[in-house]
Amino acid sequence: MLSQPNLLDKICSIQESGGTGILRLEKSGEVIRIHFHKGLIDAAGSTIAQFQLGRLLVRKGIAGDPAVGRLLEESRRRHVQLGRTAVSRKVLDDADLEVVVREQIVEVVAHALDHGFEIQSFTEKPTDFFRPARLNPDRLLLELARHNLHPFQVDPDKLIRLTTTGTT
Repeated sequence: MLSQPNLLDKICSIQESGGTGILRLEKSGEVIRIHFHKGLIDAAGSTIAQFQLGRLLVRKGIAGDPAVGRLLEESRRRHVQLGRTAVSRKVLDDADLEVVVREQIVEVVAHALDHGFEIQSFTEKPTDFFRPARLNPDRLLLELARHNLHPFQVDPDKLIRLTTTGTT
């Protein structure tokens, strides 16, 4: 039997190849989708309610349940993403949306790792997001380590590299 590739290895592989598409994970009927654009993670979503953007807006105190309900209704009616509607209605600004999307990615990937979600497929399909996170695997690893209060276990045969972008 072939072994299941490690999720973090798969994410790094997609990044290295500059992949654009959707990585689909599944466990017990629950589905997680991680969206990539040219190797960077743009967004993540799930059938699990607590990881959906509207729930995150409520949990973080950005919007209440009734407001999120109205935003969802408007988003469906206009056929646009919830984040775009939230920004256009000034529930939050572009920068705040990007932060929430990044947090959503970290929470979704952490949940997938903690609960043994299996990689189902990677479908090459471009997806356009209003405010993509453009999160690289190195930053994801850093955010996962910050998100986890327990020591982060790294494969001793792997090299982790922290890099900075920009000039100093």
